[in-house]
Amino acid sequence: IGHLGDFNDLNVLVRNADAFVIDVDSAQFGQFPSHMFTSTFVDPLICDPSKTTPMMIGTHAPETDWYAYAVMLMRSLLYTGPYGGVYRPKDPKKIVPHDARPLKRITVFNDNVIYPKPARPYKILPDALLGYFTDTFEKDKRGTPPISLVENLRFTTCTACGTTHARSVCPVCVGTTPAALKEVHTGSVHGVKI
Repeated sequence: IGHLGDFNDLNVLVRNADAFVIDVDSAQFGQFPSHMFTSTFVDPLICDPSKTTPMMIGTHAPETDWYAYAVMLMRSLLYTGPYGGVYRPKDPKKIVPHDARPLKRITVFNDNVIYPKPARPYKILPDALLGYFTDTFEKDKRGTPPISLVENLRFTTCTACGTTHARSVCPVCVGTTPAALKEVHTGSVHGVKI
């Protein structure tokens, strides 16, 4: 099979540890490129950056397949894709249409994006995986991701707060400071009673 023009989470069936491509009518072969795409999964690097919605001007390649994979992986783990949420910049001149966000690399990691409420907080993922996502979606890095990103992914539930996460320590509890203790000291310093 060549590269998949319409590679998305509805075209892949996962059973046990095996993945099957179940819809390949948009695959490209040799000299027959595919012009099909789903805007959620198309690599913005092969789209016209001057448009307000993804319009493909390049061709699919291994890198575009890996981009679509990264989108599917993020959606599977966090219940949101890289361009979920609502972009609300403080400067009204910076407002862009929602469909243009991939073309401008405005992801859920942007401080001006209101993170979607139904999504799992991205801080539940290990730094290496978050780095892969920001490198892919904000810095345009492409290529085959290290298998260790998913192979070593282990989720656990915090016994203190109940948060399910894949970090070495709970991302919720690590930021919690213990309650302040009031200490009273009595005595004297250089003959002065305190």
